[in-house]
Amino acid sequence: MTSITSSPAQRVFRVNKFKVPSSARDAFLEQALQIHRLLQTEPGLVQDFVLEQVEGSGAFNFITITIWEGAQAAEVARVAAGAKFKATGIDLKEIYGRLGVEADQSNYTEVDSV
Repeated sequence: MTSITSSPAQRVFRVNKFKVPSSARDAFLEQALQIHRLLQTEPGLVQDFVLEQVEGSGAFNFITITIWEGAQAAEVARVAAGAKFKATGIDLKEIYGRLGVEADQSNYTEVDSV
Protein backbone atom coordinates (compact mmCIF):
# COMPACT_ATOMS: atom_id res chain seq x y z
CA MET A 1 0.00 0.00 0.00
CA THR A 2 1.10 3.54 -0.58
CA SER A 3 0.86 6.49 1.74
CA ILE A 4 -2.41 8.40 1.55
CA THR A 5 -1.97 11.42 -0.71
CA SER A 6 -5.47 11.96 -2.04
CA SER A 7 -8.46 13.56 -0.40
CA PRO A 8 -11.33 11.24 0.50
CA ALA A 9 -13.53 12.86 -2.18
CA GLN A 10 -11.15 11.71 -4.94
CA ARG A 11 -10.86 8.10 -3.83
CA VAL A 12 -12.45 5.22 -5.68
CA PHE A 13 -13.90 2.33 -3.69
CA ARG A 14 -14.10 -0.97 -5.56
CA VAL A 15 -16.79 -3.02 -3.83
CA ASN A 16 -17.24 -6.62 -4.89
CA LYS A 17 -20.09 -8.59 -3.33
CA PHE A 18 -20.16 -12.36 -3.66
CA LYS A 19 -22.74 -15.07 -3.00
CA VAL A 20 -20.58 -18.13 -2.38
CA PRO A 21 -21.99 -21.62 -1.76
CA SER A 22 -20.70 -23.09 1.49
CA SER A 23 -19.09 -25.95 -0.46
CA ALA A 24 -16.98 -23.41 -2.39
CA ARG A 25 -15.99 -21.23 0.59
CA ASP A 26 -12.39 -22.39 0.97
CA ALA A 27 -11.58 -22.36 -2.76
CA PHE A 28 -13.19 -18.93 -3.18
CA LEU A 29 -11.39 -17.48 -0.17
CA GLU A 30 -8.03 -18.81 -1.35
CA GLN A 31 -8.57 -17.12 -4.72
CA ALA A 32 -9.80 -13.85 -3.19
CA LEU A 33 -6.78 -13.63 -0.88
CA GLN A 34 -4.42 -14.38 -3.77
CA ILE A 35 -5.98 -11.55 -5.78
CA HIS A 36 -5.70 -9.14 -2.86
CA ARG A 37 -2.03 -9.99 -2.33
CA LEU A 38 -1.53 -9.15 -6.01
CA LEU A 39 -3.46 -5.87 -5.69
CA GLN A 40 -1.42 -4.88 -2.64
CA THR A 41 1.59 -4.49 -4.95
CA GLU A 42 -0.18 -1.90 -7.13
CA PRO A 43 0.59 1.80 -6.69
CA GLY A 44 -2.31 3.94 -5.54
CA LEU A 45 -3.88 1.36 -3.23
CA VAL A 46 -4.92 3.05 0.01
CA GLN A 47 -6.45 0.06 1.80
CA ASP A 48 -8.13 -3.25 1.09
CA PHE A 49 -10.44 -5.68 2.85
CA VAL A 50 -11.74 -9.20 2.40
CA LEU A 51 -14.86 -9.54 4.57
CA GLU A 52 -17.04 -12.54 5.39
CA GLN A 53 -20.61 -12.15 6.61
CA VAL A 54 -21.05 -13.50 10.14
CA GLU A 55 -24.70 -12.59 10.69
CA GLY A 56 -27.60 -10.92 8.93
CA SER A 57 -29.96 -11.80 6.14
CA GLY A 58 -28.09 -10.47 3.11
CA ALA A 59 -27.69 -12.70 0.05
CA PHE A 60 -24.00 -11.88 -0.33
CA ASN A 61 -21.75 -13.62 2.19
CA PHE A 62 -18.39 -12.16 1.10
CA ILE A 63 -17.42 -8.59 0.27
CA THR A 64 -14.06 -7.36 -0.93
CA ILE A 65 -13.20 -3.68 -0.91
CA THR A 66 -10.21 -1.88 -2.37
CA ILE A 67 -9.76 1.84 -1.88
CA TRP A 68 -7.74 3.63 -4.57
CA GLU A 69 -6.27 7.13 -4.50
CA GLY A 70 -8.36 8.07 -7.51
CA ALA A 71 -9.93 6.94 -10.76
CA GLN A 72 -6.60 6.82 -12.58
CA ALA A 73 -5.01 4.58 -9.93
CA ALA A 74 -8.05 2.28 -10.00
CA GLU A 75 -7.91 2.02 -13.79
CA VAL A 76 -4.15 1.41 -13.89
CA ALA A 77 -4.55 -1.32 -11.26
CA ARG A 78 -7.49 -2.89 -13.15
CA VAL A 79 -5.42 -3.14 -16.35
CA ALA A 80 -2.30 -4.37 -14.52
CA ALA A 81 -4.29 -6.93 -12.54
CA GLY A 82 -5.96 -8.18 -15.72
CA ALA A 83 -2.55 -8.69 -17.34
CA LYS A 84 -1.25 -10.48 -14.24
CA PHE A 85 -4.36 -12.68 -14.09
CA LYS A 86 -3.86 -13.64 -17.74
CA ALA A 87 -0.14 -14.32 -17.22
CA THR A 88 -0.79 -16.54 -14.20
CA GLY A 89 -3.82 -18.31 -15.68
CA ILE A 90 -6.44 -16.76 -13.41
CA ASP A 91 -9.78 -16.71 -15.26
CA LEU A 92 -12.30 -15.24 -12.84
CA LYS A 93 -15.35 -16.00 -15.00
CA GLU A 94 -14.33 -19.65 -15.22
CA ILE A 95 -13.53 -19.86 -11.50
CA TYR A 96 -16.78 -18.21 -10.42
CA GLY A 97 -18.77 -20.38 -12.81
CA ARG A 98 -17.12 -23.59 -11.62
CA LEU A 99 -17.62 -22.66 -7.96
CA GLY A 100 -21.18 -21.39 -8.43
CA VAL A 101 -20.26 -17.90 -7.22
CA GLU A 102 -22.53 -14.95 -8.01
CA ALA A 103 -20.82 -11.55 -8.11
CA ASP A 104 -21.94 -7.92 -8.01
CA GLN A 105 -18.95 -5.67 -8.70
CA SER A 106 -18.92 -1.86 -8.89
CA ASN A 107 -16.87 1.25 -8.25
CA TYR A 108 -18.09 3.88 -5.79
CA THR A 109 -17.02 7.34 -4.69
CA GLU A 110 -17.63 9.02 -1.37
CA VAL A 111 -20.69 11.24 -1.15
CA ASP A 112 -19.88 14.84 -0.33
CA SER A 113 -21.02 15.76 3.16
CA VAL A 114 -23.67 18.45 3.53
